[in-house]
Amino acid sequence: MNLIEKFNRRRVFGVLVLVLCFTAGSVSGLYAQGKRNGTGNGASEPVSPADYRSKNFLIHTDLPPDEARDLLERLEKMLVIISTYWGSPNRRVIECYVVKDLANWPPGSLHPAGLRSVAGGGGVTMSQTTYRGKQIVSAKSIVFATADRGTPQHEAVHAYCAQNFGRTGPVWYSEGMAEMGNNWKDVPKKGQPLSVSCERYVIDYIKRSEPKSLNEIVNSDEMTGDS
Repeated sequence: MNLIEKFNRRRVFGVLVLVLCFTAGSVSGLYAQGKRNGTGNGASEPVSPADYRSKNFLIHTDLPPDEARDLLERLEKMLVIISTYWGSPNRRVIECYVVKDLANWPPGSLHPAGLRSVAGGGGVTMSQTTYRGKQIVSAKSIVFATADRGTPQHEAVHAYCAQNFGRTGPVWYSEGMAEMGNNWKDVPKKGQPLSVSCERYVIDYIKRSEPKSLNEIVNSDEMTGDS
């Protein structure tokens, strides 16, 4: 049986629940990311999409070569961190479409759902999981993301979880953990505090917002944008 799950969440909600991410013991679901600060479009010279590879990633992107290689390095570093946290090495290459300027992409080169999400300034991870009975036999994810520095990492976390575990977890957990891809800076070490960072606008939003109880966050009826 094939299961395709796509969801869309804003970044701020994921950061709000980061403090809860370390209490959950399983992962499920697939998600997408809403609009961040930028749209991914710029006024730089046109660059035709090209493929770049590393050990764990294949990215199709219109980023300049030096920026594409830098992104691969950051993705690989992030993967070391999250695979250490979950105790599961990556099992399959993570494929990503990373868009700096949609004008550089020929019509039909992006999946319609990916195109819509990128055009809105965000990203989406589309995954297909195959089951035999209740057992997962294979899973494949494809990331579509703007070239914003945090978006590809966020979506790549969803892809890692989907391909390794078959699901990503409930919204509060999945989005919180996906934000670790952008905010978690060092490999976690047993018995030591975690090293994370958080962007200023997110901190300001949290300070201005009405506090939510644990129950409101975990049992929220909020749905993802395309569910």
